[in-house]
Amino acid sequence: MPIFMDVHENLPDGTTAKDVAQAHQADMAKQREYGVNYMRYWVDEKEQKVFCLVEAPDAET
Repeated sequence: MPIFMDVHENLPDGTTAKDVAQAHQADMAKQREYGVNYMRYWVDEKEQKVFCLVEAPDAET
């Protein structure tokens, strides 16, 4: 399956790595429903960005 980098920019002010970790856990709970595999994520609090490495059938899934 292809691997994609999903980038989330302009996070709401005050978003922390802990907030992102909680959102990631919610994503992982649903990943099988969508046929994806969340492999890893990185948070850049200063730039308000999250980068998610995901295995998915296509870029839109």
